[in-house]
Parts: sequence; C-alpha cells; structure tokens
Amino acid sequence: HVWVEAVRLHTEELVERQSGDPSDLRKPFARGILFQRRTTAAVAARLEAGARAIIIEGPPLAGKSNVLRDFAVSTRRSRDWAMLMVNGATASTGLFQRLANVLGQALEWKLSADDVRTWLRRMSHSTRSPALVLVVDGLRSGSAVAQDFEELAESGFGPGLRLVGATDRAGDVLRDTTGRGDTALAAIAEVVTVEPLDDGEFIALTDQLGERRILFYPGAELAAEYRRPWLLRAVLANGASPERQDVVSFIPATMGLAL
Repeated sequence: HVWVEAVRLHTEELVERQSGDPSDLRKPFARGILFQRRTTAAVAARLEAGARAIIIEGPPLAGKSNVLRDFAVSTRRSRDWAMLMVNGATASTGLFQRLANVLGQALEWKLSADDVRTWLRRMSHSTRSPALVLVVDGLRSGSAVAQDFEELAESGFGPGLRLVGATDRAGDVLRDTTGRGDTALAAIAEVVTVEPLDDGEFIALTDQLGERRILFYPGAELAAEYRRPWLLRAVLANGASPERQDVVSFIPATMGLAL
C-alpha cells in the first residue's frame, strides 16, 4: 500500500508542476482543462488484455503528454493500475534510480537502484493488485531511462509490471543502433498512435471550453487545424478571461492570421 500511494503521489506532483494557468503556454497542461482522448482508452484496453509494454507515438505536439495525463487521472483510484510517470526528456538518472528516490522518500529508507531492480522483478510476479505501470513521457533512444526499459524487457518480468513510453517515433526505441535489428523492447511492445482529435473528442473539449466562456462559431468543427491539441491550447491561452466573469470569447470558424 505504501508504494502504491508513493508512485501515485509522485505522478500527481509531476502533472501539477507541468500545469499552469490556461494563458501560460510555457506549461504543457492547462489547469482545469483535460484533453480526453480515445487513445487513453486504447492504452487501458491493451493493458487489460495483457500487453506488457506500449509505445505511444505521434509527431511533436500531437498530444502524447495529454494522453498520459488523462491516463493518470483515470487510474488515480484504480484497483488494477498504479501509475508512476517520469519525464524522460529531463531525466538525468535511470528509471531504477528515479523509482528508488520515490520509494526511499516514502519509506524514509535509503534505497539503491539495485534494490529497486530486484524488487521490480520480484513484485512483477505477484498476483496482488494493483499492477505498477512505469510511464515515461519523452522516451528517447539511448537515454538512461530507455536503457532501463530495455534491461527490463531483456530480463523478463511478470504481469504485475507494465511499461508505457511516449515518443515521437516508435522506431527510434524499437530498433537497435544499426537500424537493422529489433530491440528486446520491440519483442513485447505494442504501438499506439496519437491522431488528431476526432468528432467526439472535439465536442467534449468544446463543452469544457464553453464552461470557461470560450465558444466556437458554427463551422469550426469542420476546420482541420482545430483538431490539433497544441493549436487548441493556443486558442485557450488567447481566449481565457478568468478574471472577467462578464466576458465571452468567440473563436472564428477558421483560423485567422492573427491566431
């Protein structure tokens, strides 16, 4: 129970550090606005079906981080999954050491990367719930975190541990350095691609924006550019007026030069 709460709290703190006011474009997440994606449901379904590792791919700013945030929110009280998310783009240490730091702080115990490595292998074969889902946002080939992913894939682990990584191109982490052979991770990983928002996702988001008095003119649902999460984030930054309850922002049906 201690490790479950420790990893969930670490994930919550990471998401909170990356969240800001809707007008602050330096933060990837707009506080109070959640891009709910079908990709999240696809990841959950594959994990429930027994997938041991999942690579979420998509071009830069496609919304991969929002999928992970959505997954973190949906599993916060889950009986099946306990999610630990780390930022691979800023990680200076490996995954085992990062987890040792999280657990060591919760247990008030000094743990080494080797301690965690041994614990993960043993815990992964446990039949108790929830399972630990190690999630790396910004998984980069050759990084210390990617090397730890590869080590876990090579050594083998049970169903009590799952791996999820988000990267621009899945092939970067699933092919070896020569580009001709597969990595050990490729043998167990399934790839999920983040697409632009579909009709249902766009409607759900416009409902959230409507609660913040940000409305689209009719016809915006036909504009392909408004299906890009990063562009919608810019729209949100422009239109947000939390201090003015009497102001409503109307977004044009097509993207103008000003935007």
